[in-house]
Formats: sequence, structure tokens, C-alpha cells
Amino acid sequence: MTIASWRIEFTQPLWFAVLAVLPLLFFYGRRSLVQVSSGRKVASLLLRSILLLLVAAALAGPRATGLATLPIVEAKSPVAAPHVPSTVELAAPARVRAGESFSLDLLVRAKSAGNATVELFRESQPLLHERISVREGDNHKSILAIVPNPSRVAYTVRVEADRGVLPDVNEAGCAIQIDPLPRVLLVESQPVLAKPLAAALTSERVEVEVRSPAELPNKLDELAGYELVILSNVPAAAMPVARMEALRAYVYDAGGGLIVVGGEQAFTAGGYRKSVLEAALPVISEPAKSKPKATLAMVLVLDISGSMDGRSIELAKEALRRAVGMLGPRDQVGVLIFEDTSRWLWPLGPATDKEKIIARIDSIKAEGSTNMYPPLEQAYLALRESYADLKHIIVMTDGVCTPGDFDGLARSIAAAGITMSTVGVGDEPVEAFLRGLAEKAKGRAYLCKDAAEVPRIFEIDTTVAAKIGITEGPFFPQVVHASQALRGLDISHAPTLLGYVETQARPEADVLLAAKTGEPTLATWRYGRGTAAAFTSDIQNHWATGWLHWPDFGRFWAQLVRQTMRREPAKPSRLSAEAANGRLQIVLDSIDGDGRFINGLQTVATIATPGGALQVAPLMQTAPGRYTALHPITARGTYWLDAQLRRDGKLIESLQCGTVVSRVPEAAAKIEGLLTAATRNGLRTIYLWPWLLGAATMVLVIDLAVKRMGRIVR
Repeated sequence: MTIASWRIEFTQPLWFAVLAVLPLLFFYGRRSLVQVSSGRKVASLLLRSILLLLVAAALAGPRATGLATLPIVEAKSPVAAPHVPSTVELAAPARVRAGESFSLDLLVRAKSAGNATVELFRESQPLLHERISVREGDNHKSILAIVPNPSRVAYTVRVEADRGVLPDVNEAGCAIQIDPLPRVLLVESQPVLAKPLAAALTSERVEVEVRSPAELPNKLDELAGYELVILSNVPAAAMPVARMEALRAYVYDAGGGLIVVGGEQAFTAGGYRKSVLEAALPVISEPAKSKPKATLAMVLVLDISGSMDGRSIELAKEALRRAVGMLGPRDQVGVLIFEDTSRWLWPLGPATDKEKIIARIDSIKAEGSTNMYPPLEQAYLALRESYADLKHIIVMTDGVCTPGDFDGLARSIAAAGITMSTVGVGDEPVEAFLRGLAEKAKGRAYLCKDAAEVPRIFEIDTTVAAKIGITEGPFFPQVVHASQALRGLDISHAPTLLGYVETQARPEADVLLAAKTGEPTLATWRYGRGTAAAFTSDIQNHWATGWLHWPDFGRFWAQLVRQTMRREPAKPSRLSAEAANGRLQIVLDSIDGDGRFINGLQTVATIATPGGALQVAPLMQTAPGRYTALHPITARGTYWLDAQLRRDGKLIESLQCGTVVSRVPEAAAKIEGLLTAATRNGLRTIYLWPWLLGAATMVLVIDLAVKRMGRIVR
């Protein structure tokens, strides 16, 4: 609504204000809606109607914005010099992370070709002294720089050229806010194996915290303290849905960074297919179907003691069915069940007649006690005679078993090239015993508080044991697309990797490195507000043995981390300061998240001068959303500004910037004596609700007076 060039806006919807006064209408106005025959009652009804309208309008929070002439204090130069483009300019990002490389862009405008000397300083410390050739016109030069610690820094450049090339000695500068080091959460199935990467990132000025999968936060607010999360060889079974969902939201909604690193328990081999985590990744965890696979001989050993009766035995049977269903016709499978005694439900043989095997599994019933040593020995002896490429045992129990030489048996199993994984169900199994057994037999240990997890675990462990989706053998990753992560690195001279997990890149993904087959080794993509990356080889002394000793190992990972990590969202509001005619011209554009100008703010900039003094410069609104000020410059150096935007005394935003003043005109030295009173047309915002409430109060007083007069007359 516009009235006489003033724009009327409401902070609350009018319908909200009308609903808010309905109770007041019922209790205050209802007596005036009946028996209005007398003149005083008609007057009282009219006054109360006006009162309700005024209150409703006030509740809607009206404000008026319009052009007004406002008094200011202005610093005027005796002579306003015309604007002349700078001979030398130095530009850089306004904010960067500590330890992150950035570019200082130098522009030299030469009158003629010749030679020039460039000197670069950070604060007063010399960084560069170089002789360059310049041609007539614009000359560009980029200089890489790194600041290791959080701070505020100023760079200045001085260019001195041969006579006639530049007008004289020319200087320029820029100011940069250096933010704290990025924080990274590194999650590794075996934290001790994360040490090489953690050390490499620390040396590259990245803060790293190492945790196990069990310590991975399952709440978004706990993940928000990190700029990036790295999952290294973490299987899906180690991440409940709540943790996966928290990671997905951390990337998609909170803009966090995520890097998933491969290994024998990650991606395709780790059961990521169709999981919540896979949805956030640039690759699909599914192998190429045309590749030949190694053969697997696997024995499934199941505890069917009486304590397994009911839901546990049914879920165990489902787990066996899934494991059998994943095997190919060239694989072998055997099923051993035990309680007091043990017996072959299906002797070790080709997995060709799966229907019969599953029918036998369906006939299992729980009974007896737990005696686990004999069936494990039987499984070992049967697999020792198999000619399959891979041999594996999965044993599941829900209780403490009778004693036996389990350690010796586990070592014999490992010595025969057989691996064994243990699955404990419920609270009774001894975790340390099962974990130790699996470690000695080169397998994996799983402890399930809920038996519902068992089928999924059998599925994942079968995938890992069969090396489904894994390619092993030396290869050189090939560069498909250059990016910040690969800047300055000669990947063609990097050592070979010894294996990777087979995946398929999503159509939207950016594949940076790939194997000869075209399968992605490194891929990234934008996922919601954040970025996710997938590195399908590992960072352990298994597939990445050579890379761990590569001189650029730390640099590669640091650059990938910085490319992927969360970036602070760019604020729509902007603060800038520029020196001109002996004054600091301060401009602040206040814009909300929807791109609308924010008017009527009280804005003040605190200025830290080169001498360390703090000065205050009030900013006045001169256009929609724009606030400006002119501040006198009395010395060369760096000026840091901190502007605070308030509405009704409440801080709504703060902005910072810096600028370097390379020279001060002679007139600027006396500018403090040139401060004069002036006026300027600017936008002014007036809040109308106090006036409306004041008018409502007056109407209420008049209404009470009319009512009282009626009583006196009676």
C-alpha cells in the first residue's frame, strides 16, 4: 500500500490481527451490539468499533518507508578529484580457511611495454621480489599464498617500473579474513589404520578426530561441528539406519562434506546397495556384471540350541537363505548345525540346487545346549579339501559354549587360507571371545543386540567373503577431469594402487579419476547443499601401500578435503569499503534469504584504524536495503570494519570486511577539520503501531467518558 510516496507494509498478516481481536470483540463489544436505540449507545458502539480496528491494525505491525531529508555529518574534500582507474590493483577472496591456498591476482596497467619490479608484502613481511616484463595495457599475474593460522591479514604490492612505463611507484593492497582450520571426523573400522591419513591431513593444516564406527554420531547437531566426515572401509552393518540418516541430512540439509573411502568392507563389498548412505554418494554400489568372479566355498555354522527358539531361529534361517541365495553356480556351500552334537544339514558341495538347500534350512528346529568346537573343526576340515579360490566360515551363536582349543583351531583355519567371521546374538555371547576368534581367523566379528540385524549381516559378510565387487591387481588411476583436488599434482607419476571396489558412477557425478576399465576411482557430486566424494580404493597398507609413501599423498587428500568440505553459505548481505578522495566510502547492502531488501535498520560500523584506534561510523539508508557512510582517512594502512545491523535494538546480523589504503591525498591529512553539517535524501522507516495503540487508548478514554456521562444523567 502506498500513501503520498510512503509505502505501508505489515509484518503480520491482516487475518492474524483480526483473529487476535475476536476475543476482545466478544467480551468488550457484545453489549454494544444490542439495544442501540439511544444516541449514547450508538456513539459507544461507533467508538468501540474504531477501538477494535485500531488494535487490529497495531497487531499487524505496520511500518511506513519513504523518502526523507535527514541530517548527516559529511567529510568534504576541498577538491573532488575525478575517478581515474588504478594503475595497480590487487584482488583476493574476502575469506579463506587457515592452511588453504588462495590466489592473489595482480593487475598492472602499463602506458607502454617495459620491465617492472614487483614486491609483495604480508603486513610488513616481504614475500616476493620479482622482475617482470609488461606490455602496454593490462597485465595480469597470479600469486599463490597460504596463511597457516586464523587471523586477519593484509597484503600490499609495490610495482616500480622503468621510466615512462608507469606514472610512478604504484601500490595496492587487499585485506583477508582467515577462518579457523577445518575440522574433520575420520571414521575407520580399525582406528589404528587411520593413522597415516590422519597424520598426512594434520601436516596439511587440517584438524582430524579419529573415531570407530560405534562412536559415529547419530544426530545432526553432533555432526554439525565438523566441516567434513570421512568414512574409511566402514561396512553398512556397522552403521544403523539412524546414523546413515544423520549423515545424509548432514550433507543434504546442513551442507556438510562427506568422503567415503573404499576397502574390502565398503561400497559394493560393504552392503551399501540401496541403503540410505548410498543415496548420498556419487556412485552406485553395484559391480559390472561382465567381469569373471573368483569361486567361493563357504560353510554356514548355526547354533540351534534351545535358547534360539522362537524369533531368533526364524531370523537365523532367513539369514542362511539370503547367504545361499547370493552364491553362484560355480560356488560351494555347506550348512552345519549344532547344539549338544553337530550334523551336516547340507554337506559342502556346489550351490546349484538352491531350492533343496533352502528346504533343508526351513526344517531347522531349536533344541539342546551349545557345543561349538566340533562343528567348527568339521567346517575347517571340509574346506581344507576344497579347491575354491576363496574359503570362508560364518558361525552364529547366542550363548556361551563349552570349552575347547578355539585359539589353536582359529590359527589353523587362518594358516589354511580360510577366513572365519563370528556373529553373536543377544546379550549372552562373550564379545571378547567372539572378536578374538574372528581376528585370529582373519575374519570379522559382529555382535547383534537385536536378532533382526542377523539376515543383513549374513548378506554383507557373504559379499565381503566372496569379494563381490572387488578388483585386485596393480593399476594406475587415470585423470578423467581436472579439479581443485588434483591441482598441481602429477597423477601420472603417482604409485600404483593395488585394488578397488567396483561401482558405477551416477550420471550427475563428476568422475575425476578412473581405472582402465572406466570404473570410477574418485568421483564427486553436489548432494543438496553439500558435497560428497567416493574414493573406491583404500588408504591402508593393503591397496594403497605405494600411495602411503607418495610425497604428494598428504597434499592430494588435503586438497580433496578442502574441495569437499562444508563452505559457509554466502551471505546475501554485503559490506564493502573503498578509499576515494581522502574518504572511506562504506556501502552495506542488507538483503534477506529470499533476496528482498531489508529497510529501516539501525546500522553502525566500528572501524579499526591502522594505528589501532577504534572509530564509529553510523550508516544511513540511501536506497532500498542500502546503507552508506563516508569516513575520513588520515593514514595509510589497513582499515578493518565490523558492521552491526539492528532492528528495534536487537542484533539481526553482523558483517566484516577490510580494505588497504595505499596512499592518502594531501588534502586528506587535514580532512578532520573539514567535517561539515549536511543533509541528504534517504529512506526512512517509521513504525506505526505505537501511534495506533496511542490512538486506541484515546478512543478508550472517550468511550469510558461517554459511558460515565450516561450513568450521571440517569
